Amino acid sequence: MKKILSLFLCAVMPFALTACGGDAKDNPNKIHIEFKAATSSDDILLADNPDRGFRFEAYVNTNATSYVDVNVKRWNPDFQTVVNAIKPGMWHKPKLIQVYFYLTDFKDTKELPQIVFENIQTVFNSVRAEGQKAVVRFTYQGAIEEYKDQASQEIMFAHMEQLKPILEKNKTSIYSLEAGFLGAWGEWHGYAPNFYALYKGVDELTAAKLTWDYTEDFDEIEIIKHIIDMVPEDIYVQLRTSMYRDLFLEAYPNMGYEKRLGLKNDAFFGYRESDSAWPYNSMRSAATKSAMDAGLIAPSGGEFFWGCQFNYPRVTADSAILAFNKFHTSLFSVFHNSFEGYETIAHGDWFQTERKGDMEIWAETKLEPKNLDLLNAPYSPSWFKDKNGKDAKRTYFEYIRDHLGYRIEAKSLDVKGERKLGGDIELEMKLVNNGFAAPFNMSAEFVVLNDKNEIVSSVPASDPLKWYNNGKVVTHTVKASVKLPSESGKYKIGFYFHNSAGDIAYLANSMERTNDFNILYSFELK
Repeated sequence: MKKILSLFLCAVMPFALTACGGDAKDNPNKIHIEFKAATSSDDILLADNPDRGFRFEAYVNTNATSYVDVNVKRWNPDFQTVVNAIKPGMWHKPKLIQVYFYLTDFKDTKELPQIVFENIQTVFNSVRAEGQKAVVRFTYQGAIEEYKDQASQEIMFAHMEQLKPILEKNKTSIYSLEAGFLGAWGEWHGYAPNFYALYKGVDELTAAKLTWDYTEDFDEIEIIKHIIDMVPEDIYVQLRTSMYRDLFLEAYPNMGYEKRLGLKNDAFFGYRESDSAWPYNSMRSAATKSAMDAGLIAPSGGEFFWGCQFNYPRVTADSAILAFNKFHTSLFSVFHNSFEGYETIAHGDWFQTERKGDMEIWAETKLEPKNLDLLNAPYSPSWFKDKNGKDAKRTYFEYIRDHLGYRIEAKSLDVKGERKLGGDIELEMKLVNNGFAAPFNMSAEFVVLNDKNEIVSSVPASDPLKWYNNGKVVTHTVKASVKLPSESGKYKIGFYFHNSAGDIAYLANSMERTNDFNILYSFELK
């Protein structure tokens, strides 16, 4: 059986779809197509796929009248300045941007003024203008020493209620909402005067539990519940660790909340005076297993410590890939411990360092297939080739960049049934996901396009949330029955893969694409 060379070098039969290859010649009612995987030449195109990958970050003072943190300037309302700062120093523009909305000036005020909502809307407008989505976090407290800036639980709940409408209005501009509001930078720690004492001599997980026990002014379970109630039902909420997630699900069992609760580990490769990694001391621990399971059904992400902040031991690219794969990581900060010494990336003396960021080293380290085989990491052999089939030089950074979140590759398509005007055909597509995680916030449809590339008909193409791997790459089968047009003409079968804002995602294949559709097959009806 020959592989497809081109979808357009094929003879066309009346009332029939035809293909180069397959068994169309012997049986015109059953056609088989095999697709070519993407190569290094497709990197730029696939890097623009939405709702996945590296994220940048920005800081917004919702009052726009005060200076919240002496370390980092809070950009507001000129969010475009942040966007412009991204472009000079990045290999491409991240599709996700974490936005800290600081409510510090209103920590003692139940009623939020109009300026807060105007500034928030300005940010959402700028995010969408750049074709991005926001990873939203609200917070009051800056650095750990600023614990007095933490709002009370009563104030927090009042603010959450007022923020509901603007989140609903902009839900297609939101990738997820991180459970902030509490602690330093909204990271759910450091919201008690005795924070440092709690941390002395213990590992991070123990310290988190101590903070939980010694801050009676806050009911963390109810804070999570109010955050969930604040956001639209189709928006994911990310919690700091699996401990918070497990405790909440224990308090609210059998209500489906597990499908909405992901993780956002703010010290993914953290280190503090011990050999234990935050927040899971053992890869065999219950907390670790819980975090791995969570990443299968809701977005998991996080960030490094700043490399210049603690000067902690290097994170090798091998260990990073191992962790990203096991925890099914969808998004990760490219702002921390990456290219910190570059003024176009990070502004201010605090960021300047002669130490290379770990990601910078990843970008200088050659990667070969055997390295990924040892890690049992997913990949397509074509990723290591260029469009001419020659070996392409690859780095660890490129692999992580391209495999955070989803990377959907179509393997084959079977078209079955008699092709006639107004008739029905059956489609069966085989696909694999070589990414670390499922395609969250994504939808997929098979579409029939006319010669003007307008949609004539469409049908859902299964549920993308099911397209994930758990320990090994799985071949998924997507079936659909498609109604053929009742008018003669030239048509195409396309695969429409998009997020909630209508941003298009491309399959990890070298194939024709027309008007944002992945073209699977062309045919003519007479």
